Amino acid sequence: MKNLKKVGLTALAASLATVTAHAGDLSVTGAASIYYSAKEKANSTGFYMNDKVNFTGTGDVNGMTLTVGLNLDETDMSATNTYDERYIKLATDGMGTVTFWGRAGSTVLSSMDDKMPASYEETWDGADGPGQGSAATNSFYYSNDSLADGINFATSYTPGGNGENKGSMDFGITYTGTEGLTVAMAMGEDNGAKKKIDNTIFYTTYAVGSVTVGYQHNDSDSEVANADEVFDAYAISYTVSDDMTVSWGHSELDYDAGATNSDTQEATAIGVSYTMGSVGFVGSMHSIKNASGSSAATSDYNEYEVGLTFAF
Repeated sequence: MKNLKKVGLTALAASLATVTAHAGDLSVTGAASIYYSAKEKANSTGFYMNDKVNFTGTGDVNGMTLTVGLNLDETDMSATNTYDERYIKLATDGMGTVTFWGRAGSTVLSSMDDKMPASYEETWDGADGPGQGSAATNSFYYSNDSLADGINFATSYTPGGNGENKGSMDFGITYTGTEGLTVAMAMGEDNGAKKKIDNTIFYTTYAVGSVTVGYQHNDSDSEVANADEVFDAYAISYTVSDDMTVSWGHSELDYDAGATNSDTQEATAIGVSYTMGSVGFVGSMHSIKNASGSSAATSDYNEYEVGLTFAF
């Protein structure tokens, strides 16, 4: 009897393996880079390295496209985390795409926090950024660009638990129906840190020939006293050739008048990007004034960064 039971279980396991196995593709891509950065009035970071390996599996599930991704990024690893991003994405024809972010994903608001055209890095790199949107670990993201021509609708939801106080939800809509023009709006609540923050975002970019210009306005309204923020940015980028772009941008981050540090942070940046096949060169210079709203002398500084990147 025991032998018969063993044979039966073995046959069942083989049957299940046959049923659940589906044809799919697994791809591996990656990147590595060497950077040098320097910041006035502070110890220079000096040389450092970044690297990332991306594993992506795709397959068909009852007519839907399933994608599973796992990204290893040395800069984001710690004693408790051995990878950066991981996600499961299910795309349906005409019904949009649902993504579950197991780690380090994006909400609608966080994916739009600064959409100004830039060759490399945001204007406020090395200072305080708008930082809108709830945490995106163990969260859901849905997008659909089939509702109407030139319209993409997106929504995201971060449930309570897993370090979040309560659930947070965002909504956004993007219009690209006119050649060269992008207009987007998003709004939502961030309830993750035992406080309610109402966030709204508006941005627009317009590309004509080799030039792209943009403007963005973010508003963060917190129920915590003296914690409101308003972010405004504008930028221009120029495509010199198929391999090279340059950009200039400026942003201002206004803090609530009652905050401890309430001076307006101002950031101006120049960036450049040049690629030669799988090898690239990037660089930027940032001029920061009143970093994080502080009026201290050390809060006004310039920051420089250059990098050599490799993709494989």
